[in-house]
Amino acid sequence: MAGHAGTDRWIMNGGIILVGVCYLLTAAGLTAPRTPASVLLAIAGLAGLGIAASPEPASGPSSQHLAWAVLGAVTITIWPASTARRASPLPPILTAFASAAITFVFVALFGWLFIETSDGRVLGLAERLTISTQTCWPAVVAITLHRAPPASARPRFAG
Repeated sequence: MAGHAGTDRWIMNGGIILVGVCYLLTAAGLTAPRTPASVLLAIAGLAGLGIAASPEPASGPSSQHLAWAVLGAVTITIWPASTARRASPLPPILTAFASAAITFVFVALFGWLFIETSDGRVLGLAERLTISTQTCWPAVVAITLHRAPPASARPRFAG
């Protein structure tokens, strides 16, 4: 839809650029997840900008477009695993279990999308569901962290 054959492709390219910039801003603003989480999210943001800068030609995907798309897809798929924290107390979505569960869901969606690219009947659904889920998750993490009380205000548990 954002390729050279797409009609009104500026809408899709604008969305891809917006998501890439949001990933970069979120990566810069995240302080609770460890540094690898911020780096991976920044890479996903840069990949989004790369996708927008190298749209698919009308004849089919280019190697440059595919490279950016694969880099972005793989990076955002494994990103939730990098957000896990061991400190206590945590927002529930940053526990090791939750991060592993979300990563598993992302891998399953990515696998389904990959399978659908081989003449699947529901490729559009797989693309939209995978991309929507993966695009929204960093915002969910950022909002949860923003609403969580600061570490100094959290109750400490004796143990």
